[in-house]
Amino acid sequence: MIILGIDTSTQFASVALVRNHQIQSQNTYSGKLSISQKLLGMIHECLATTGTSLDQVDAFAAARGPGSFTGLRLGIATAMGLAMAAKKPVVGVETLLAMAFTAPPSKHLICPWLDARKKEIYGAAFKLSEGKLDRVMEDVAEPPETFLKRMKEEGFFFGNGAEIHKEKIESHFGGKNCVGIMNPHMASAGAVGLLATQQLENSSEGGDTFIEPKYIRRCEAEINKETKN
Repeated sequence: MIILGIDTSTQFASVALVRNHQIQSQNTYSGKLSISQKLLGMIHECLATTGTSLDQVDAFAAARGPGSFTGLRLGIATAMGLAMAAKKPVVGVETLLAMAFTAPPSKHLICPWLDARKKEIYGAAFKLSEGKLDRVMEDVAEPPETFLKRMKEEGFFFGNGAEIHKEKIESHFGGKNCVGIMNPHMASAGAVGLLATQQLENSSEGGDTFIEPKYIRRCEAEINKETKN
C-alpha cells in the first residue's frame, strides 16, 4: 500500500511517501515563504524521489488538527483535491497523535504540545505500551498550567508549545529536564502516512472522501463575528 501523507498543522510543514509501512521519502519546510507556495513542489519532489506517480498512490492522508487553522485547511484541501482527482480514498489523522508517534520511546507520558497562542497550548498525553500508543489525556486547548495540574505522573514534552513554556514544565516537575525540541527530524507527515495505513488496514470501509478538521476551539473570525452581533 502506498500512502502520501501531508502535515501542515505545525511550524514544520512536511510531506511523506509511505510504502508498505515504511517511510520512503519525507520533505520538510519551515522557511519564510508561505506553505501554500511550497506544498505542491514538496509533493512533486517526494513523488519524484521515489519514482512514484500519483496514479500509483493508493490513498492520501492529512493531519486534521488541532493546529494552525490556515495550515490545516491547506493540507486537508490539498489531500482531498488530489484524492478526488485520482479517485482514491483520503484519511484524516489527528495531529497530536502523529506527533506522539514521532517521539523517542519513553517510560513517561508522551506529551506533544503546540502553541495555540493566547497563552494556551494544544496538548494531549499518550502512554507507550508494548509498542502501541494508548491515549491518556484527550486533545485540549488550555493554559499550560491547567494541563500540568491534571498530570498524575511525569511526562516527556515536545513541540513548539513545550519550547515556549519550558520553564513552567520544568518548574512543575521540580526542575527536571523533561522537554525535548521538536525539529525537522520530528516532522509528522511520515507518521500521518503510517497511521493512515493502519487505519485503512483496520477499516472495512476503505477510507473516506472527506476529512473533518479537528479545531478544538473556534477561530478568531468566528469569535469576532459573534462579539459584533
